[in-house]
Formats: sequence, structure tokens, C-alpha cells
Amino acid sequence: MRCQYPHAYLLLQPFKLQAPTNLTFKLVHAIPPRDPSTTIAIYLSPSTNCLSDFIIPSRRIYSEAFISYTSRNHRSPRLTPSSHKPPADSRTGYDLSNSVFSPDGRNFQVEYAQKAVENGPTTIGLRCKDGIILACEKLITSKLLVPGSNKRISTIDRHIGIATSGLVPDGKHFTNRAREEAISWRRNFKDSVPVASLADRMGSYAQAYTLYSSVRPFGVTAILGGADDDGPALYMIEPSGMYWGYFGAATGKGRQAAKSEIEKLNPTELTLLQGVKEAARIIYVAHDDNKDKEFEIEMTWVTKDSKSATAAATGGKGMVWNGWVHEDVPKELLEEASKEAKKALEEDDEDEGETKEEKMDEDL
Repeated sequence: MRCQYPHAYLLLQPFKLQAPTNLTFKLVHAIPPRDPSTTIAIYLSPSTNCLSDFIIPSRRIYSEAFISYTSRNHRSPRLTPSSHKPPADSRTGYDLSNSVFSPDGRNFQVEYAQKAVENGPTTIGLRCKDGIILACEKLITSKLLVPGSNKRISTIDRHIGIATSGLVPDGKHFTNRAREEAISWRRNFKDSVPVASLADRMGSYAQAYTLYSSVRPFGVTAILGGADDDGPALYMIEPSGMYWGYFGAATGKGRQAAKSEIEKLNPTELTLLQGVKEAARIIYVAHDDNKDKEFEIEMTWVTKDSKSATAAATGGKGMVWNGWVHEDVPKELLEEASKEAKKALEEDDEDEGETKEEKMDEDL
């Protein structure tokens, strides 16, 4: 077995070399263990003449290694165990597999998936007293893009919508899986799936992708909103599979600013019309003008169908619609809310600028 690096050797544990500086080493024999887990690669440092170590996962692991040496004075080198250990927070060797925990109990693949979400567009959900609001910031990366394309908010069932932030392909797959779960529930129980049950199933599905080394976690956080016999309900499902019920939820790049604004509200006392205006304002507040490009707002709501407030048959015996519907917010209403939000933000910036000028004048 030859190493691809000129001074690298595979050993069972790290060692320090106590020998003349003109020694050269090569691996001449190795014994594979029965139950391999990790490989510790050792390399010779020319400046300090020490063997440093780092961990490399491998399918072929060597438990023992014998070295031959040459030196001018033919002195035998003496290998002693090193007290050096990788830092406790070191990610080396623990972030290459989904099924490995670090010594301090962290799953780095899940954390990396969360990073993908944190770099995604700001997405929020509001649980109002008469429905659900889902809103998403969509950056306009090119003037050639068709307005309204590449949607991030989708319909799962007639009464449930989902908004995703993070990797778009992961979000599409996650959405399709949620639709399959809703179809399966309706086929088995002859009724529309409760929002809480769908959130539980999708949380379990996301968590399954954190258990095996052959898959990776979803780089997406989903905000699931809908209404059933218990009224409006809002859930957020994270890459780890954890899900919580919320009155107001936010994820993506501007999540901190959005959460701060949502905490100032009491969403359960807002009507849907008020919620649309507040959601547009929050998206504008969370948008970073210094770094981000122009954007448009995608917004939907879950409301009682104005044409059929009572339950209506959906085409199958025993299948009944609960009267709630997930649909796009009317274009005119969204444009009006966006204009008001933009105007309010500009006024706040002007007031803040005047306050700073007055303070500077007082200091002078």
C-alpha cells in the first residue's frame, strides 16, 4: 500500500518522532482490521520533525503499520505516543458522513444544511384569526426573468400551503413529498389531512435523511400553513426534522429582523387583510438593501372560500371539503400593501436620518 503523499503514513494512533532529522520512512506493511471506522493519517513535518495527525474516513483502514528507516549513524528511531489530540470542536472527519456525531454531540451535516437555509430568501408565516398568511422574498437576479416565475410557495392540498427557504430543488422535492402524504391520507381515511398530522409526517421524513450516510439532509426549511376543523394552524419544519407550531414564523437570510417585527404583533388578533399589509412591511424591513438585489413579494393566504363557505363534495364518496382554500393573495391587494410598506420604510429612514443629524448638532 503506497500513500499518495510523499511523507504520509497510516498508523493506529498519532506519534511523535524522537530520532535524527535525516531519516526517511516508508510504509512496508499494513493489516486491515475487521471492523474499520476511521483512518488516522500521519505525516512528517520537516520543520519540527514531528508526526502530525488528522483523521480521514476510508473504506480500507489499517490497524498496524511497520516502517523501515535509513540514517547516517544507523540510530534506531523511537516512536512514542503523542499527547496531541484534535480540538474538541474540530470538524475534521466528523462532517463527511450523515451518520457520525462529533465528540461534543453535533451533526455537522445538519448544521451545513441549516446554513443553506440561512442564506436563502426571507420567508414568513402569520397565523391570523381568520386564516394563514405565507409570504416570501424573491430576489430578481436578472431582468430577463418573468415576474412571478420560480415560485417558492405551493399548494399541498386545497386547504394547506407550504413556503420553503433554502435550496430550490430540495424545496420542490419536499413539496412533492408533502403532496404524496396528503393524497395517501385522503385515500386511506377519506378525508383531508389535518395540518398537524401532515407536519408530523414531514418532520419524520426530513429526520430520516439525517440518519444514513447514503443521503444528505434537506437544505430547506418549510413553513406549513393551513386550516382544518380545529381552525388555522402554522408549523415550521427544520432540516433536522424538528417541527413546532407557531403564531408567527420566519426563516431565511432576514429571519432575525423578521422575528423581531413579528414579536411586536399579536398575529391572532389580525384579520387577513391586516396580515397582508403587515407581512409586506416585514419583508421590506428584513430586506438588506446594501447586499441584496431588487426583489418581489410572493404571498398567499388560507381563507374560507367566499363562493362556498359550507363544505362541498370533492368528487369521492365520503370525501368532504372543509371550506378552507389556499390561494394567491389578489394582485391588486398585494401591490397596494407593497406600496404602503415601501412608503412606510422610506419615512422611517428619513426620520432616523433626521434624528442622527439632530444628535450630531447637539454634540457640536
